[in-house]
Amino acid sequence: DGSEFVTSNPVVNGTPVDGPVSTNQLPLSQTSEIIYVAPNGVPGNSGTSLSSPIDLATAVSSTGPVRAGYTVQLSAGIYRYASLTFAPGGSGPDNLTIFKAAPGARVIITSPANTPPQIQMRDYMRLDGLWLGGTKLTADTANIQLGGSPISRWKQIVNCTIFGYYGGVQSGSAEYLLLQGNRFVHNGAGSLYHAIYISGSGSWPPPPGTLTQHTIVDNNLFIAGPGDGGYGIHFFHNNRTGIATRNFVTYHWGLVMDGSDHLAANNFFWKCGTLDASHLALTWVYAQNTRVRNNIFGPQDYLLNNNDPTN
Repeated sequence: DGSEFVTSNPVVNGTPVDGPVSTNQLPLSQTSEIIYVAPNGVPGNSGTSLSSPIDLATAVSSTGPVRAGYTVQLSAGIYRYASLTFAPGGSGPDNLTIFKAAPGARVIITSPANTPPQIQMRDYMRLDGLWLGGTKLTADTANIQLGGSPISRWKQIVNCTIFGYYGGVQSGSAEYLLLQGNRFVHNGAGSLYHAIYISGSGSWPPPPGTLTQHTIVDNNLFIAGPGDGGYGIHFFHNNRTGIATRNFVTYHWGLVMDGSDHLAANNFFWKCGTLDASHLALTWVYAQNTRVRNNIFGPQDYLLNNNDPTN
């Protein structure tokens, strides 16, 4: 159940807690300010109370009231944007800007055409409990882009539902990414487009300051279907220190890792080898110092190991 990779009996705000606490539950040293957003919010409101919400476009704009480390709470409803950049970013790993759904609210962000929107995030930011997507795309015309130039840092997507993307979550150079507790439904296509694609430099060593490292993909659900495809989780182009744990993947091509110093543990791959005989449930190329432990493989699924002696 992954418990050996989670600290047990932590102390939260000075109080011992029984049992493990997942990463997305740990408290942050956040600014206490909350800005309220609603589908019917207007720019002229203050955004400081539920009775005076602003619109999402104002919340993410440079002239809006949101500052680094604020929490932006979105009320239930449908928000329509062809593209959206969540901003401003936080000031550091202990002061993330958070965009989250109100308790019990279904917050759907889709395009005016009901297709998945283009999504970007600033550094030191968390998206929590949002629905991002729409009617399945037939080309990679929109995706959720986490990479940076030259590198991005500390972007988190937790407890979200991501659906209908052709290219899904894509990341170039990035470090300290967290993708946890999400549901990926009908994302990916062909052999090059995946639900999650964590990329790095095509050469080694990479240019200074661009190393893709410290990415956690944990406790996510990946469900594909006819016309979908690609890998559920793809670490490629010289990633380092990737962790894939407690994920359930079906009707994708499972998981691939290259680079080195990875962990793939306690994942469940179900009918991932039925799509294409050349793309198997779990495969890595050029990976070194990699541990694969306690994974479950369903019918027609395979583990393809390059037999590196360091693994």
